[in-house]
Amino acid sequence: MDHHNRFQTETQVEIQAERRDSESILETILRGLAAIKNVPITDLDPLYEQINPDALITFHRHAKEADTPISIEFTVDEYAVTVSQTDNVCISDRTST
Repeated sequence: MDHHNRFQTETQVEIQAERRDSESILETILRGLAAIKNVPITDLDPLYEQINPDALITFHRHAKEADTPISIEFTVDEYAVTVSQTDNVCISDRTST
């Protein structure tokens, strides 16, 4: 099972992925990016070329522990990535809006 949903209209594609128990939030982001790009995860560029992974993990973990609603947003290539403290990752094509 993929553990993500794909939504597509004539002008936009969006992937919503939920973190699995066995993966980190970074792995969830990579899985979502691979799904929206329709490539294997191994074909993706490393996330550290786009963001600071340690900072993202620390901020996300703190928000979960404090039960504080957050939304971390950044871009990877032409995609907007949004991460919430509830382990949901939303990735959408930012060029089509």
